[in-house]
Amino acid sequence: MANQSTVLEFVFIGFPGLPQNFHIPVSMVMFAVYSISMVANSTVMILILVKRPLHQPMYIIIGNLALSDLLFDTLTLPKIIAKYCLDSLIIMLMAIDRYVAICKPLRYHSIITNRLCFFYLLSLLVLAALITVVFILAMTVLLVPLAIILLSYFLIIMAITLSSQKENWKKAF
Repeated sequence: MANQSTVLEFVFIGFPGLPQNFHIPVSMVMFAVYSISMVANSTVMILILVKRPLHQPMYIIIGNLALSDLLFDTLTLPKIIAKYCLDSLIIMLMAIDRYVAICKPLRYHSIITNRLCFFYLLSLLVLAALITVVFILAMTVLLVPLAIILLSYFLIIMAITLSSQKENWKKAF
């Protein structure tokens, strides 16, 4: 006889650690934010693709910004939920520790060993280190373009103010 199983239903757990009465409001808010972002960014991208006069470098950059925002929202909302779940994981580990200490006090030291605690601590430290590395990379990715943007505007302003001809002032503004 082969090992077989049939799944007839799929159940969403919701948000671990969040009281049941908040699941629907939180889901509705996240859905509304995501839907508004999808509609707005998709509209911008479609307009730029359809309208021929908008096929200029600045509008292409705006279209890329809309696409980036769309992808960011698609990837960020699940990450926010994942961070919430990570916090719930830590609280769950604390709850297991307290459960074993209270309900099985004589077996506590055989169940919750130093080795197990070290394993949990090490895994949480590795996870925190990965989150920190991702944060540092994200900040670098965000701050380098910001620095270039600020530098370019500074250089433009300097070029305009150092210009000796009054005609250039009229062209700039």
